[in-house]
Amino acid sequence: ASAKELGMSLCVGHQHTFASISHYSSPMALNFAMCVGSSIEPRHEAFKYGKNYIKRPIISCASIVDSIPQIHPMFLDKDGKWTGQV
Repeated sequence: ASAKELGMSLCVGHQHTFASISHYSSPMALNFAMCVGSSIEPRHEAFKYGKNYIKRPIISCASIVDSIPQIHPMFLDKDGKWTGQV
């Protein structure tokens, strides 16, 4: 189901290669659909299957403050480890 179909805002997570926010309006409300990336460790043994894919993981987290959704990329160092910056 989507935010549009449900008639309410919706947030889903753990999409490896996708992060986005879309807004939908109706006569009664302005709603959003937020898709957050994942927090996988791209160089971990479990994810070696993806090394030949063109699309790369989007490591991110999200927040909703005062009904406003935001996606925050999590920056990685040269070894693929999170730098602690958002």
